[in-house]
Amino acid sequence: MSTNFRTRMFGGFDREDVVAYIKKITQENQAQLEKLTQQNQALSQENDGLRQEVAALRSRLDSYESSSREKDELSQQNQRLAQENRDLQDAMREMEERCGLLQEQADEYAKIRDHIAEIEISAHRRTEEFRAQAIQRIHTLVAQQRSWCNENRVRYEELLQRFAEKLETAKNVVQESDLSGFGEMLTALDELDKELDR
Repeated sequence: MSTNFRTRMFGGFDREDVVAYIKKITQENQAQLEKLTQQNQALSQENDGLRQEVAALRSRLDSYESSSREKDELSQQNQRLAQENRDLQDAMREMEERCGLLQEQADEYAKIRDHIAEIEISAHRRTEEFRAQAIQRIHTLVAQQRSWCNENRVRYEELLQRFAEKLETAKNVVQESDLSGFGEMLTALDELDKELDR
């Protein structure tokens, strides 16, 4: 900054020039100070704004970090749930296979049960039929045997009657027969036997 101080022959610089210079410098400094103050205020406001932005960014960063942690936790939870879902699907498929096998076994059992029931019903029916036939056969045999007994009883009664009559006739014949001839014959035989021994 150039100065145009007037000089005096005796005593140095001119006082008015010096005072004017100082006043000018003071005004310039004051203006510069006001300008710097305004700039400082602006910078302070800007700094406050930046601080608020920094705080907001930090809050967003914290929120992002929290969200990131939550995202990681949710991702891990999602992976666990996905694994559990796969396990459940595998278990469900296995259960469906077992249910299918059990259903096949149940159907086969039902068929066997129905077949056995049919066999039992048929066997029971045949048993009842055989029993009825056997009872009918027994009744027939009993009737035949009763008829035979009645017929033969009458016949044997007739035979016995005839035999009794013949026996009675023979008894009468025997009673009427003369057996003295047998005694005489025995005596003659004894005498002949003695004659032969002489």
